[in-house]
Amino acid sequence: MNTPSEKAHCNKTGTLQSVAWLAAVVAIGLLLLLPVGYWQNGLHGVTEVVAAALISLFSGGLAMAAFYRYRLQQPLVGLLLAMAIRLIPPLVVCLVIAANGMAAVYFGFVCYLLTFFMACLAVETYLAVRLVDSNA
Repeated sequence: MNTPSEKAHCNKTGTLQSVAWLAAVVAIGLLLLLPVGYWQNGLHGVTEVVAAALISLFSGGLAMAAFYRYRLQQPLVGLLLAMAIRLIPPLVVCLVIAANGMAAVYFGFVCYLLTFFMACLAVETYLAVRLVDSNA
């Protein structure tokens, strides 16, 4: 049986590995979308792509950490907390853009943000399902 220190080490290692996979997917997305951003808006488009990637990576990494923290004691709490952490930052950014009447100006940024959000969501879902299958 695993001791508490072994469980903590495994939990930390699993979180870091998952965040590394997420970062790899974001990096691939950056490589694919940076030329598109530059082609559409020059350096402003590149800045939009990088900002969208960082927002998605930050919220995805925090969501994974929350899920791994609560997955053994209260898995439903972990899933719901991870979902909230994953959703709130991109939604708040889009809400601020819409509230300021800048939706047309930042349409490209919102599209990049949604693209990174969906890619990160797919990776996080795959990793969570794999983890649940290994615990069953």
